[in-house]
Amino acid sequence: MPPQDAIESGKVQPLSDEDRRTLARWIDLGCPIDLDYDPAHPERRGYGWAADDARPTLTLTSPRAGRNESIDRIVLGMFDYDSGLDEKSFSVVADFE
Repeated sequence: MPPQDAIESGKVQPLSDEDRRTLARWIDLGCPIDLDYDPAHPERRGYGWAADDARPTLTLTSPRAGRNESIDRIVLGMFDYDSGLDEKSFSVVADFE
C-alpha cells in the first residue's frame, strides 16, 4: 500500500513508518468509525467508538508490594475518562503491622 507499480513509477511515495503504525493502531482498535459524531455539536458525546467504555483505573505506588521498612504515606492515582470519579464513594482500608 500503495500499489508497488505506483511506487516504482514514481506516481506516489511509499507509506512512512509512522503512516504504517497509524494504520496498524487503527486496525487494532477495531477500525473505529464514530457515526454518532455531530460536528455542529462537538460537545455532545455519542454512542460511537469514542464513548466512555474504559473502566476506572486505580494505581497504588506506595507502599510497594513486599516488605517496606516503614510506611508514612499511601500514594495512589485514580482516573476515569469522561464520566469521572465519585471521590466520596472512595475509601482506603489498610491491614498491616
